[in-house]
Amino acid sequence: MLHRILPLLLLGVTVVSAVEAPTAPDHEFSFVVLGDSQFHLPNKFNQVIDEIVHLFPAFVIQVGDMISGKVETEEVFRAQWERFKGQIAPLEKGDIPFMPVPGNHDVYDSEGKLGGEGVTPSGSP
Repeated sequence: MLHRILPLLLLGVTVVSAVEAPTAPDHEFSFVVLGDSQFHLPNKFNQVIDEIVHLFPAFVIQVGDMISGKVETEEVFRAQWERFKGQIAPLEKGDIPFMPVPGNHDVYDSEGKLGGEGVTPSGSP
């Protein structure tokens, strides 16, 4: 029985090992657009960032609401930004440019006044 199955197994191994992942043509690229990452599920956002790193896109655009913002104190506001900066750190380590576009949660306090420092695009001061 084994002598009948072994050739089929070897054939299967040969076929599987001969298949390679497709490569994108030189003139194509990919990018990622993220939005509303700020609120309830930071672990899911961390997972998304980890998956993006494996995709190695040309760049990542964040279209606002990176933090929950609209808080009472500057300390809480800054703590939210520090958490977010830590969450996107794998992009920088992977040399993936990050370009944020601030949303209302990112720049307003609980009274609707502008404030805070936020995040700058990769490579910016």
